[in-house]
Amino acid sequence: MAWANGAFPDEFSIHFPPGAPSRILIGANFGLLVTEDAGATWRYSCEPWVVLGSSAALSDVPVLFYQVTADGSALLAAGTEITRSTDTACTWPPSTGLGAGPVILDMFASPTDASLVFAAVGVAPQGGYIVASHDGGKTFDAARLYETTTDLLTGIESSRSQPSTVYATSLSSSGTDAKLLQSTSSGAAGTWTPHSIPTAPDTQPRIMAVDPADANTVYLRVLGGTSDAVVITTDGGRTFQDPFTIRGQLTSFLRATDGTLYAGTINGELYVRKPGANAFDATPLPAPHLRCLGQRFGEPKRVYACGDMVVDGYSLYFSDDGGKTFTPVMKFTQLQGPLACAPVQTNCAAHWNRIQGVLGIGSTVDGGQTGGGGGGSGGGGSHCASAGVDLCCVASLFVLLLRRKSRSRKRPSLTRDPSRHRWRGPALHRGSGNISPAEGPNMKPILYLCAAAAAAACSGGSEGPTGGPVSGAQDVHCRESDGGVKFQHIAASCVATGADAGTIDYGPTMYNAEADDDDCKYHLKFTNTAVRRNENVNFTVTATVKETGAAATSAKLLAEVYLNDTHPAPNTNQKTSEQSGGNYVVGPIQFDAAGQWTVRFHLREDCSDEPPDSPHGHAAFFISVP
Repeated sequence: MAWANGAFPDEFSIHFPPGAPSRILIGANFGLLVTEDAGATWRYSCEPWVVLGSSAALSDVPVLFYQVTADGSALLAAGTEITRSTDTACTWPPSTGLGAGPVILDMFASPTDASLVFAAVGVAPQGGYIVASHDGGKTFDAARLYETTTDLLTGIESSRSQPSTVYATSLSSSGTDAKLLQSTSSGAAGTWTPHSIPTAPDTQPRIMAVDPADANTVYLRVLGGTSDAVVITTDGGRTFQDPFTIRGQLTSFLRATDGTLYAGTINGELYVRKPGANAFDATPLPAPHLRCLGQRFGEPKRVYACGDMVVDGYSLYFSDDGGKTFTPVMKFTQLQGPLACAPVQTNCAAHWNRIQGVLGIGSTVDGGQTGGGGGGSGGGGSHCASAGVDLCCVASLFVLLLRRKSRSRKRPSLTRDPSRHRWRGPALHRGSGNISPAEGPNMKPILYLCAAAAAAACSGGSEGPTGGPVSGAQDVHCRESDGGVKFQHIAASCVATGADAGTIDYGPTMYNAEADDDDCKYHLKFTNTAVRRNENVNFTVTATVKETGAAATSAKLLAEVYLNDTHPAPNTNQKTSEQSGGNYVVGPIQFDAAGQWTVRFHLREDCSDEPPDSPHGHAAFFISVP
């Protein structure tokens, strides 16, 4: 999913329009990137424009996913809207027929029929339905192909080799019954056969792919709290192979032209199953921190991979040797700007100004360098962003202080649950997870680290340098040496503040801009506006529940900010505004002195910190102020 409103630029899907052998599209959290020359140069259509036809610098509604039809048109789903472009991302008229209230849970464009598009729709408080468009997504039929009042629909896809075969996935409201639904009659009402998927309770199934050569083979992703699994059926759902479980988040999957299966994680792990093999094998060398995998249909060898520009150095790579090595193609700093067509040039001007500032594009520092890499210079970029990251990271080596308040009680011990490869506190049970309908392999924003601030610092000018999160060792206090993950179950209710027996138990202040909270209850990641002395700074924080991966909503998040024990932030007008999906905007905050500040985010401050399973949580991060 894309989160353009405050998140650092990241990508989540790649597409290859039929009939345009040199065109590649990348769905990013700030718009749709387009190359017409196989990756040498890139422009984009900004997210506010593609979603709402807006000329704003930020989008209020994030794109959930993009699709490309059989004739090369582009579709996107964002909240309750589907928009479409038949002119290579220039204009985006909205689809009609879906109504005003339903939320788009999934969408799939037939790979063989340019007129046919399926959409899985959710309605409140529960239930949903499947509808189809027979004009390429321009309008959707009123007739419902499938309808449920109790289940959450999580996926929809049709077969390339047998277009009349359509699959959907669902999860019961109790979280105990996951299903693969199959229709061999083009999804017509009354033709769907449900097959139960053997999964653990509270895990959510999603369709990753229907095998392009075999309509009976379906590749599923089953989402758990701390692990994901690849589940495969080769007989249309009547039976399922033993799952291949991945510890962590599965963020990319590809069934390649030669039948090889690739499964990648956000941590840079790539697993490969060769044709005829029964198991996935890990590649010996680390892959990019994978956001997506893709291949042009019929391409015999080349596989593309989306990476993490901050950590990996590039945003797009390719591999010609089955994932053994990856060659850089493009980084976001090589963007040349909005697409050349007039509507995009006009309506994406404000957005482009913002993206240039975030990425450090267009600065004159070291203007003679091109950005380098296997994909060509691409124009419009420089080394300013990476230079800034280097300075920030070198400076962080001198930051040795870890702040830790005195303890009056011990953090509850966390014991292993070998049956689930999770961890839980004593006398705790796993609650029913709140599975987000939008959760999927491309839904997590990128680590911010110090890159955005460093890129902005290169811009020079009268405003002066900017600070930001200090980069350093990644937080691992909720991870075991064998890869096991610890979490603390959170109670549904809490004891009111005031019942604490003593000083709250704080953990150490952490580097970077993503970490688990002190007691392994929540996972937090954040971005921020430019950090300068005596200027207002806002933080955008995304909070998820560690146990389930669900959005941490209604967390009443606030920030405690101080330079040292006797020097808090001077302003007292801080406010928090909760956005959708566990996102919070906190501020304004002012830093009135240069130095290494601490920003501690508190969740559910209205609850006592004393009970081990209290919803109260906290995580502290270093912020450098120049």
